[in-house]
Amino acid sequence: MADLENNQEKHPTFNDSFLKKDPLDSRAEEPFKKQEQAINKRPNNINFLQGEAEKKSILLDTIVAQTNTSFFVCLPNGRVIEGIGPLTIELGIVSSSDNHIDQIFSRWPDILSTIQYALLELKKQETIFKFEKKYIRLSIFPVVQNGNKVHQLVGSLTDITEQKVNEIRKELKIQQLTTFNNDLEQFAYVASHDLHEPLRMVRNFVQLLEYEHQDVLSEEGLSYIQFAVDGVARMQKLIDDLLRYNRVGKPNIVFREANVENMLYLQQYNLSALIEEKQAKFEILPIPESIICEVKQLGIVFYELIQNALFFNTNEKPLVQISGKATETGWVFSIKDNGPGIKTNDPNEVFGVFRRINARPDAQHTGIGLAICKKIISRHNGNLWYESIVGQGTTFHFSIQKPTDF
Repeated sequence: MADLENNQEKHPTFNDSFLKKDPLDSRAEEPFKKQEQAINKRPNNINFLQGEAEKKSILLDTIVAQTNTSFFVCLPNGRVIEGIGPLTIELGIVSSSDNHIDQIFSRWPDILSTIQYALLELKKQETIFKFEKKYIRLSIFPVVQNGNKVHQLVGSLTDITEQKVNEIRKELKIQQLTTFNNDLEQFAYVASHDLHEPLRMVRNFVQLLEYEHQDVLSEEGLSYIQFAVDGVARMQKLIDDLLRYNRVGKPNIVFREANVENMLYLQQYNLSALIEEKQAKFEILPIPESIICEVKQLGIVFYELIQNALFFNTNEKPLVQISGKATETGWVFSIKDNGPGIKTNDPNEVFGVFRRINARPDAQHTGIGLAICKKIISRHNGNLWYESIVGQGTTFHFSIQKPTDF
C-alpha cells in the first residue's frame, strides 16, 4: 500500500498535472502561458460577432451597389424573412410575419409560375418583369436540405432597364431596316419593269428609223443609230444586273450539302463557249469533296469569278485553276488566272457596285459581278479577297463558314 502511494506521488494523474505544476520545471510552464495569452487577446464573443456581421453587411451592400442587384430570402410557404437592397424596398419585400411573396407578386402571374417551377424542379428559375418604368430580372434559387426538402428560397432582383431599352432600340432598328429593304426591293422591281418598257420603245423606233431610212442616212448617221441601240442595250443590262444584285439579299436562304466537283463542271459547261473562244485551259486542282452552302448562290460565285478570269484574260494561252481545302470552321477556295493582273490595291474599287477595273470598249460587263460575289460570301459568313501581280495574273480567294446546325 505504501508502495502504491509512493508510486502515485511519483506519477500524478492527468488532472493533477494541471493543478500541481512543478515550479522547478520551466518547460511545463510554457503551454499555460501561451494559452493564457491567447485567451487574453481573444475579443469579447459578442463584440467579435457584431464586428463580423458589420463586415459582411458592408460587403453585401457593396455587392448590391456594384451589381445593381437586390436580394431577398423567404420560407417555402412564401413568408419573407430577409430583404436587402433598394429594389426589395421599392417592391415591399421586407421581413414580416404577414408579408408573403405570393401577395407581393400577385399582379405578375409569370413570377408566381417561376417560383412554383423553382419549387418543383429544385433548380434556378428566371423571369423578367416590368415595375413602373424599370425592367427587372428575377432569379429564384431553392436552398435544398435533407434530400429534396426546400429549406429556403433565395431571390435576386437585378435592374436591367438600360440593357432592355438597348435591346428594344436594336429590335426597332432592325424592323426599320427590314421595312426599308423591303421598300427598296419593291422599288427596284417596279422601277426595272417601268424602265424596261420605254427602253424597248426607244430601241424599236431607232431600229425602225435605221430600217426605213438607211438609204438616205449617211454612214455617220447610221453609226449614231448604232450608238443609241448599244446604249439602250447597256441600260437594260444595268437594270437586269441591279435586280440580280437585289435578289441576292433575300432572306431565308437554304443551306444543304453539295458536291463541289459537280458545281464546277456545271459552270465549265455554262462557260464552254467562252472557254472555246479563248482556247483556254480549265484545271480543277485538289478540292473538298462536298461542302455545306446555298448551292445556287455559290454557283453564281464560281461562275462570276471563272468568267472574269477568262473574259479579261489577254494571254495567248489563258489558264484558269480552281483549288480548295477544308478548314477548322469551313472551306477556302481559290480561282487563279494568268491574265493581266489588277493594278489597284483598293478593295472598294474592285468589289464596289458598277466598278469595272479592267474595262474594255466592247465589254458587256456592268461591273456588278464581284459586288454580287461579295454579298453572297458575306451571307455565308465568309470573306472574299484577292492577290495580284500586274502582268502575271490574279488569284481570288473566298472562305465560307460551316453552318452551326450541320
